[in-house]
Amino acid sequence: MITTIRNGLVFEADMTNLVDTSGQGNTITNNGTTLTTDEKNRPTRARNFTTNDFLSIADNASIDIGTSDFSLIVRFKMPNVAPSSSTNYMFFDKRLSSSPYNGYALYYQTGGTTDSIRFQISDGTLKDEPVTKTIDDGEWHTLIISCDRNGDTNYYYDSELIGTKDFSARSGSLDNSQPLLIGKDTFGGSFLEADISGQFIIKTALSNEEVKIVTNEITNYKPLFKDCVAYYDFRGDAKDCVGQNDGTVSGATLTTDHLGNANQAYSFLNNDYISLPTKSSGVSGVEIMVKIDSLNSGGRNMIVASSDTSYNDVYFCVSINTSNNYLEFIKLTYSGGVQVGFSYYVEQNYVDSNWHHIVFSIDENNNPLCVVDGAEKTLTTSVSAVTNEFLSSTYDTYFLMATQRRDSGVDYFLDGDMSFYKEYSESISLDKAKELYNQSQRKYIYKFNEEAQ
Repeated sequence: MITTIRNGLVFEADMTNLVDTSGQGNTITNNGTTLTTDEKNRPTRARNFTTNDFLSIADNASIDIGTSDFSLIVRFKMPNVAPSSSTNYMFFDKRLSSSPYNGYALYYQTGGTTDSIRFQISDGTLKDEPVTKTIDDGEWHTLIISCDRNGDTNYYYDSELIGTKDFSARSGSLDNSQPLLIGKDTFGGSFLEADISGQFIIKTALSNEEVKIVTNEITNYKPLFKDCVAYYDFRGDAKDCVGQNDGTVSGATLTTDHLGNANQAYSFLNNDYISLPTKSSGVSGVEIMVKIDSLNSGGRNMIVASSDTSYNDVYFCVSINTSNNYLEFIKLTYSGGVQVGFSYYVEQNYVDSNWHHIVFSIDENNNPLCVVDGAEKTLTTSVSAVTNEFLSSTYDTYFLMATQRRDSGVDYFLDGDMSFYKEYSESISLDKAKELYNQSQRKYIYKFNEEAQ
């Protein structure tokens, strides 16, 4: 998914669940495509298209371009198709099926005298421009067309500008009542042989810099810092964006996130929760964007919680104490009746139905840090820290907005919304925590792998 360029995003295909996560409500219908692995070898994260397979997206004002500038983006892997004659392989097609063919299309043409990427629009008069390029090499690539309706249209291949064409004479409306087809042309004779892990439409012409940013994100999706080992951005699902530790949703429903984006956060009420895989290595910092509406019964209600259900004497949690509404960070092990671990709390009420950005970390010298909404908080403690790793394979269960104790089911629920949850393998400094807060408030994020700290 694209997190850097959200303004103007009108179509974002989740290839696993076949839903549009742009917030525009486009309906995707599958016609024969099958799930496959993506470039990171993650199962069920891409779609395989062969002859006669395609996706159909019902006509919607959001994907009717009108007179807008726009960009088409596709992340794909195409084997050497080697057709015996000139053949078109369709990435996007939203054209009328008869003259004057109003609409737009992006496809690859091979098998003739020259291999080329072809982009076509018609506002009543058709214009089709090829750029010579061979792309059926069995490797993953990102193809971007950035169309300035009053200027240049740029063709990018893995962020490299490979061609520029002038479509400014075709500045009229591209609207039509046809569905958007992926993997098939509107005439029914051309299909696609490829794997696709992401497909996007943005109603703006991306700049050279934005193309690099989007390509980098799609290719090497990482949040701001390299040591982020799990990232649940909840953009349509509870998948881990940087690994394979996907969450399982139980009852929680998609809602609007802290930036006002629809279906990019989860709402929890009564017995709702998300379960996560337990950790195979330690985590020294967590980052949470949460809105707490109300508390349920129990001494504390959980935001994040892991526990050992066999003995009920090992657990970690970020929670709200129901007696005073204080924010707590606890890791405890009971050994011979003695508490070992840490217990910290912030003397402030966060049960206020407002979004709060929370960072908690323990450094290598066992010094705790809590930063809420970009400001460091004073921590009160009752048990001293003995380790800076507070999530590990010791725990049997791992939940968001709930926990599970020995001899009982899932309980200690919390009512509210969560916009994202991240884990870090290294401790988080105060400066880093402030930068994370600043990042959380932006729809545009411009730091990626090579710039990560």
